[in-house]
Amino acid sequence: MVKKFLVAILVLYLGGLLAARPAVAVDYALPYPGMLPDSPVYFLKVFRDQVTLFLVHDPKEKAFYELMLSDKRLAAGEMLIDKGEKTLGAQTVVQAQDYFSAAVDAAPQTKDAQDLWSKLTIATSKHSEVIAALTLKVSGKDSDVLAVADRENRNSSNRVKEIFLRLAIPAK
Repeated sequence: MVKKFLVAILVLYLGGLLAARPAVAVDYALPYPGMLPDSPVYFLKVFRDQVTLFLVHDPKEKAFYELMLSDKRLAAGEMLIDKGEKTLGAQTVVQAQDYFSAAVDAAPQTKDAQDLWSKLTIATSKHSEVIAALTLKVSGKDSDVLAVADRENRNSSNRVKEIFLRLAIPAK
């Protein structure tokens, strides 16, 4: 009984995090992206990532890997926009959201993956925070591109919330 009560409180808390856009900084650190897309040998990094992704067969590990790629692309997009390469940065943020959607699709919808779903829940808030901040730094077409990324993030956020709620509350 106490366990169900605590799960219900957790679900309500996380539901509140997802319903409102974050007003304060989300405690979720993005990894250092390494080589940026403006590098002439960036294609080697992309090739390595795709080979690694192909070799990962466990759905949970694949989802964690795609989430990491998503976080790295988001951080790379942020760095590019800060460097003044706004168009490439905005396109990189959209790629980050594509990886995030793939992570949600790859994640197993089972109780043993609850740690993954918790991380995905927090990551959606962080992605939303970063995209909102980047939108203020760009204009024109780049702003429209970031609006697409924000829309993709909201869709992923809704899917994560639905699945997390389904996993947290046992069916009767």
